[in-house]
Amino acid sequence: MIACVSARFGKKSLIRRAFTLVELLVVIAIIGVLIALLLPAVQAAREAARRMQCSNHLKQMALGWHNYADKFKGDFLGTTHAGAPWANGMKGHTWVPRLWAYMEQGNLADQYAFGTEWYNDANNKLFMDPLNAPVDWYYCPSDRRNAMWTADANHRCRGNYLINYGNDWLWTGGAGAPTYKHDTFRGAPFIMNKVQNLASVTDGLSNTIFMSEGLIVENDTNRGAWGSFMDPRDTTNMFMTLQTPNSSLPDSITDSGCCGGAGPCDGAKPGLCIKATAGGYDQYRAARSKHTGGVNANLGDGSVQFFSDTVSESVWVAAGSSQGDETTSLP
Repeated sequence: MIACVSARFGKKSLIRRAFTLVELLVVIAIIGVLIALLLPAVQAAREAARRMQCSNHLKQMALGWHNYADKFKGDFLGTTHAGAPWANGMKGHTWVPRLWAYMEQGNLADQYAFGTEWYNDANNKLFMDPLNAPVDWYYCPSDRRNAMWTADANHRCRGNYLINYGNDWLWTGGAGAPTYKHDTFRGAPFIMNKVQNLASVTDGLSNTIFMSEGLIVENDTNRGAWGSFMDPRDTTNMFMTLQTPNSSLPDSITDSGCCGGAGPCDGAKPGLCIKATAGGYDQYRAARSKHTGGVNANLGDGSVQFFSDTVSESVWVAAGSSQGDETTSLP
């Protein structure tokens, strides 16, 4: 009996000890530091994935242009603007509907009427196809997905992708005026109201940019032209290579294209409104994106390249021209 009691009380009792408040705070702090270190890496990985998806969109569009050219014996046509004096009776349409049939959007192409203006009822019915059907390849995933223009009665999708109009200002004025009037112009893969041919790209398809990126305004009701790539007026669906990607210099767009009357306009986007005059006016728009450090662009040979914001201006200008005979090589 004594031995049993001795054995029972001779062993040291085990006491469970809880975390102190200080220890708990230290653990929480360590977890917070680890999350802070991990979060930028996660965000960078997500942005890398978004940039890759954007690159794939441009790849598919480059192949779409080649399929388009194959049907028309090497010819391709970007934008027509029936309101311009050099239109020769062509109706106003951007490159987007022209590419539908070659980008697995045959149902939209079948509904679209090129024989009338883009904004007429045959093409533009509120919240109905074809201009109001958001298509995945319209949007860079780093920008605003499924963005629309609802600032007036002609509702339509916005988008991030633009065709290359070369290394010069777009001249829009004067009776019978040409699209370009400056000596610096060295050809472009796309020219307003003019059919181009792959053979006309004498600088080489692998040295000439066909398309790059643009920004979309932050709200569907904003009247800013950025992202309104269904509208053939002004520079809504094109870019030029006068300035390097994401230039700090403002784009130069007519007052109708920038803010256009009553309603909100996105002042956060780089834009300079200019007034239309009887003597004409120059317009300009840079390639821009929400990717860190540059923009994606596809080349005439179907490849896609990421151009840094710090790319040499001479390289960027050369990549934007199609008949410049430059010796500059792309990075």
